[in-house]
Amino acid sequence: MLTVIFGYKIGVVSKSYRSALFKSMDIPSIMLERSFVIATSFIIVMIIASIMALTPSAFAYHMTDYVTIASGSSTPGCETTNSCYSPYKAIVDVGGEVIWTNTDSAAHTVTSGDIKGDGPDGIFDSSLFGPGKTFSYTFNDAGTYKYFCMVHPWMEGIVVVGEGTPIPPSPSPGPVSIDVSTDKSSYNLRDTVTVEVLLSGVRSGYNIAISVTDPFGNDFVSRNATTSSIGIAELQFRIPESAQSGTYQVIVTAAVDGRSYQDTTQFTVKSQFNVSIISVQATDQQGNPVSIFSRDTNGFVKVILSSESNSPSLVTVNLFDSELTSLGIGSFKTTLSPGRSEMILSFFIPNDAVVGSADIYANAFSDWPSNGGTPLTKESSSSVEIT
Repeated sequence: MLTVIFGYKIGVVSKSYRSALFKSMDIPSIMLERSFVIATSFIIVMIIASIMALTPSAFAYHMTDYVTIASGSSTPGCETTNSCYSPYKAIVDVGGEVIWTNTDSAAHTVTSGDIKGDGPDGIFDSSLFGPGKTFSYTFNDAGTYKYFCMVHPWMEGIVVVGEGTPIPPSPSPGPVSIDVSTDKSSYNLRDTVTVEVLLSGVRSGYNIAISVTDPFGNDFVSRNATTSSIGIAELQFRIPESAQSGTYQVIVTAAVDGRSYQDTTQFTVKSQFNVSIISVQATDQQGNPVSIFSRDTNGFVKVILSSESNSPSLVTVNLFDSELTSLGIGSFKTTLSPGRSEMILSFFIPNDAVVGSADIYANAFSDWPSNGGTPLTKESSSSVEIT
């Protein structure tokens, strides 16, 4: 356009004006004509060069673009401003190269695909690369390429190659639902439990109430966790040595748009030595069940236990009359063999024992509690009449 405009303006003054000018100066017209053309061409070239210098992007090719993995992007939050990868949108021509530099303190990936859709599509993948490292990829086909970090899925970016392709709108959130699970169904003492909650149909930032109760219904854990960009919240805790064996209940609750959503799951905690008390009952000396103990005689209590391995154990039996007066404590310390074990302890029933229903309590410990012993199983009980 510039050449046409300037050619037009030069043409307006050329024929008549230049002839008169050359004659008045007494200079050969052909020499002046050539000088005039050279000077005019030089002016045009200088004007075009000046415009290109002022607006180089209009004439340059996008053969390389640089993307920085932002510091702190390993923690959720940068996704709210599309600044995990900076710039969020890289632009190159077909055959151009994009270079990613990790300025964060954590390792990341640059993985093509849509984390909210089908995941990785296999076009390019950096694998993990650490702080200060770079990854590059050359794009030979026009299009728009989404990518994300496999380790930190809230991190997303796009690369536009050539004229690009329209990015389809993100799918509308589906129905809201909540699902809770644990990484295992059974744990030992001192194990770490991982609770994972998936809140579908919503975006990040929702709080999940997580409650865990022990086998007796007592509160064991009560915490909040926040969903990530893919709707997942996670909580970890360790089972202490003092925890009761048995079934634990996990209850999770979330509120979305004024409506409450809840789900539950269970896990079991094994005793440290896998010991359980099957039964405790009043018997005679031969181990036959009885319902009455007479005063001034011996009463007998049979305890049946089960063990899954060789387990050093201390078994105690307490007998209380109807007024909760202790009538004695019996104990035996042994290593239980795998399988079922049966033991009988005797108690003398004094003459002053209160007539009525007496309670029998059996427990199993790793050692005497005063020596640091811990319960191996929950307490078992039964009753007998004293006459």
